[in-house]
Amino acid sequence: MKVRNAAFRIGFTAWLGACLLTAAAHAAFLEKKFAVRQDRGRDVLCDVYTVKKNDYVTKLFKQRGEIAYRDFPMFLEIFKRLNPVVKNIDLIYPDQRLLIPLRIIEPNTLEGQETGTVTIPLITITNIPRQLQQNSMNYVVQQGDSVSTLIAKKFGRYSSRPYAEAIQIFKYLNPDIKDLNLIRVGQTINIPVPAIRDELWYPEIFDDAGDLKVPEESETAKIEVADVPLATVEAIPPPPEMEIPARAEAVDTVAPEITRPDPVEEIRPEPLSRLLPAMGLEKDSAPVPVPAAAPSLVEPSPEEPEEKTPPPESEPVSTPVVPLPSIFKKAAAIFGAELLDTGSYFFPRPGGPDLSLDLTATPVMEFETGRRILFGREASLSPADQQVVTAFWDNVHIVTMSYDASLRELLYTICQIMGKDGCGNHFSAEDRGVRVTLRGELIYDNPAGSGKVCVTLIKSQNEKMAGEIYHYLAAKQLKISEWIDTENYFGPVTQVLAREPAAGDTILLGAGRPQRFVKDFAAAFGMKYQENVEISFPYAGFQVSARSNLLTVSPGTDFLVDFGDLQGDAVAAIEKTGFTVLQIPAGMDGASIADVLIGRMPVQQENNPVFAGAERSVAYNADVQVAGRLVTGIFGKRAVKMLITDMTFHDQIMSFLARKGIRVMKISGNP
Repeated sequence: MKVRNAAFRIGFTAWLGACLLTAAAHAAFLEKKFAVRQDRGRDVLCDVYTVKKNDYVTKLFKQRGEIAYRDFPMFLEIFKRLNPVVKNIDLIYPDQRLLIPLRIIEPNTLEGQETGTVTIPLITITNIPRQLQQNSMNYVVQQGDSVSTLIAKKFGRYSSRPYAEAIQIFKYLNPDIKDLNLIRVGQTINIPVPAIRDELWYPEIFDDAGDLKVPEESETAKIEVADVPLATVEAIPPPPEMEIPARAEAVDTVAPEITRPDPVEEIRPEPLSRLLPAMGLEKDSAPVPVPAAAPSLVEPSPEEPEEKTPPPESEPVSTPVVPLPSIFKKAAAIFGAELLDTGSYFFPRPGGPDLSLDLTATPVMEFETGRRILFGREASLSPADQQVVTAFWDNVHIVTMSYDASLRELLYTICQIMGKDGCGNHFSAEDRGVRVTLRGELIYDNPAGSGKVCVTLIKSQNEKMAGEIYHYLAAKQLKISEWIDTENYFGPVTQVLAREPAAGDTILLGAGRPQRFVKDFAAAFGMKYQENVEISFPYAGFQVSARSNLLTVSPGTDFLVDFGDLQGDAVAAIEKTGFTVLQIPAGMDGASIADVLIGRMPVQQENNPVFAGAERSVAYNADVQVAGRLVTGIFGKRAVKMLITDMTFHDQIMSFLARKGIRVMKISGNP
């Protein structure tokens, strides 16, 4: 398969995200078939998607394609025309096949386009390992954990296909675990996250037998990061929308020949203390020692730089790669600490020469509380040297870490030291009919005050916590600390003040006047309600006239609502004519009146509904549960979402619900 149009290739790469359309010679591809359909004379590239359990329209659509990203209303119009069987986009069903419009393409852009089916490479075979790593999370084994239980919680029952596939991915991500029944408490393992199943390339990584198609790494494909020369510029890169060079890192393709550049004049970077305010952190004005090169836990080599003949003038010289902050700088920014990672620190040694501590090999993190953490690799400090350090610094922790530790491992290690009550990843709080369950990388006691801090690493601003939930939790002394950490960018998430609830978000109904209650209830849902309608029915051989109230919940579905005016056998006589009578006796409470009405309405109901606080994995998300009953239905041509409750919610929760198109009906015992 080949792509004929270069402009299309660039755009297609953008909306497929991590998917690659170009690769080194002889690289193999995983391929996927897409459909091409006509819409008003235009060719539309479509993904043929089978709905899975728990899919919902907005999440499903906004994950896919350039059209949905750039112009969602236009996307919906195209979607409706391509899927005429979908009468209500809020109602989709498991195993239903949909055409998801991805991109409008010019004629003859793709080979085979005129046939209605094209095959496009999604990802190189050699790039699968990195994709699997990016769709996994580090997890520290707790007492009582087992691999099967951890996977089943995220991927479903043991006999299911998603569970079997996740087990295969787990085995690949954890090659050192030979027996899945043998994991130990405190061990760090890699677990795939459920969101991996939403990736376009996911179905293609398994063969017909259901086995994972991941190539073995060849020796030539392994590049040690320590051997890749990095520029000595410390900087936090610009936001992702700006052009930035790729980060030098290990890749899964054949390694290119690596040469070291000529020695260059040392570049003195901006101190971290001047970068932190731009990241939303206030620090002391005193400058922080900054390394002239990227810090490492590996001792620097004493060898002189290798001389190299300058390239010919006709040969282009590549621009040095600007590295991201080290994991120590990232951790220092997240915890609001200062990092000492350049030069030497001297400690007096009684009866001998001073101890010289190389901060490049053993960086020190200093916190506002006065606590210090010294990081060293194995055997970098002898027991005697450690005693010299602790004798001089009485509030220091010396931590031994592997030089290839991940940021998550480093954060967890620091958190265990910082938190008065340890470090967790789960916390719940409840107030005024709202229960919030937080899950994050780290949740610990706020060292700068009361409450908790929840740290989470995300991939983009699109995954950040909803502003209303962020500010609601802040008011409850629960600080959400989110950081974007990708291959090309690191920095804090920006939050703006959530809007105030719109007027009319709450409908107040009192049960003291049932007639008024039913009238206002019907109006809120857009149902037609007529009072004092004359009706006629046969009774004891006579044609009797009476007055009642007529409620139309949908075309052709009418009910008579009686508030105690019909006596004796009159109700039975009326119902023999084909009408159903809803009786609302005096003294019935508001919740019971609502039950009678809802029981006759074509709606779906959910008690105490739960909403996700952000568009990201459940493992690092917040669940917001509100007290009440969520009623959803179509009335006329209008979709109605109504939360019926007896609670008064916080303003930010009201704003959060309003943004989701949910109105709140508060029922009280007063008129």
